[in-house]
Amino acid sequence: MLEMRKKVRKPRGSYAVGYARPPASSQYQPGQSGNPQGRPKGVRNASSMARDALERTVNVKVKRTWRKMTVRRAAYLRVAERAAAGDAKAFDYLLSLESEERPGSDQAETQRSAAKDLAILQDFFDRRRASLPQHEHDDERRGASKEERENK
Repeated sequence: MLEMRKKVRKPRGSYAVGYARPPASSQYQPGQSGNPQGRPKGVRNASSMARDALERTVNVKVKRTWRKMTVRRAAYLRVAERAAAGDAKAFDYLLSLESEERPGSDQAETQRSAAKDLAILQDFFDRRRASLPQHEHDDERRGASKEERENK
């Protein structure tokens, strides 16, 4: 019987060309970029473009007169008008914005709640510490001498 052998190519040199292994001649040279044009300097991202769009001034009709104001302010006025007309979503949105913007008035309340939280945590750890069994090796591990342990 004749066996048919598959012809196997031997790699030339020490580099095998194949999947994810392009020929060395077509690879980028050290210091050469794959994207030489790249992102031009000074190109703006989406958040800075959105900020600019919101700070742009437009003419808005308010109570039969035209006024100049930023897009952001005009949008807030429209949301407030919808909330006053009975739109619950607009009202909730305005309330959430208001609660975010008042750091001074909430500061005292935050300090009081932080003090309460601290007292609750302290009470928890005190009760937890009291419920744990006291072992001599725990004291030794902490460096307490025999006299200190006996005085407890």
